[in-house]
Formats: sequence, structure tokens, C-alpha cells
Amino acid sequence: MKMKNIIVIGFFLILYLNGLSQNLYAKDSIEYYIKNLSWNSIRLTPTYVPYLMLNYDAQAILDNIADTSTVSSLLLKQIKETDKVVSVHVILSKMYEPKNNKFKQYYVYRGDSIIAVNYFYNTLKWQYDSETGNYQIAPESIRKIKEYWEKKLLRLQYMNKASKQKQSKKYNKALKRGL
Repeated sequence: MKMKNIIVIGFFLILYLNGLSQNLYAKDSIEYYIKNLSWNSIRLTPTYVPYLMLNYDAQAILDNIADTSTVSSLLLKQIKETDKVVSVHVILSKMYEPKNNKFKQYYVYRGDSIIAVNYFYNTLKWQYDSETGNYQIAPESIRKIKEYWEKKLLRLQYMNKASKQKQSKKYNKALKRGL
């Protein structure tokens, strides 16, 4: 009986260790998660103070970034899609502005009934229509947030390039001095 248990435990241990060696979040996995972003990729915490969170698949993008510039460009390609813009904006905000988490929600009433909820996250505004059960976002909001991230990422890319050139110059000067 004991030998049988040891063999079974050993078998499951081998399976577990084999699974660890696989790269579950390779580039193609990140691309898959980005392509499948939607309104369902975000959720509100059910607490007294609401907080916007990413669901598992969207969080997997953040948790497994190997190359931020590649992931950023993949996300930026998806930002113009109505059902993905909020998720993409939240992910980019968490990547590049982790301390900037301004979230608000306001209820719109008709009599005693809530007919809509307006949401704001770091300057992006969208609405949930409780009568139809659909999210809505104005094309102007999408355009503004797309422009914001294009400019921000271009600026960061320029600063990163300038920083590397500056470091390279210092390195070359140190080599010339024999350090």
C-alpha cells in the first residue's frame, strides 16, 4: 500500500514539475490575452469604496510582461475598439502610471431608479446603461485617450533612447580614460 502511494505521489510531482517548465505566458499568450480583452476584463470591487480591478486574463498581461514596448504597441493597436478601450487604458495606466489610480462613479437617477452609472478612470469616461445592460463610450473619449497614450509612449520612448545614449557616452568616456 505504501509503495503504491509513493508511486502515485511521484507521478503527480513529475507532472507538476513538467508543467512549471512550460512558458505559459509566452509572447503568443500575451497577444491572445490582448486580443480577448473586453468589458469583462475589468470589474469593480464590491466594497464600500469602489475600486477598478483587472480580471484574471487582463492581470496576466501585467504580471507577465517581458518587453514593455512590445506589449504597449500591441495594446495601443487595440485601444480604438469600443469594447477594449477601458481595459487597455487601465493596463497602460498600471504599467506607466502605477500611482495614478483615480476612479469615480456617479449614479444617474430617474425618480427612484438608477438608469445609468457614469465611470471615470484617469480622465477616461464611460457609461453603463442599466436599462439595456450595455456599456457605452463616446468616440471623442476614445480619440482623446488614444492620442494621450500615443504621445505618452512616444515621449517615454524618446526619453529612454536619450538616456541610453547618455549612458553610452559616459561608458565610452570611461573606456577612453582606462576605467
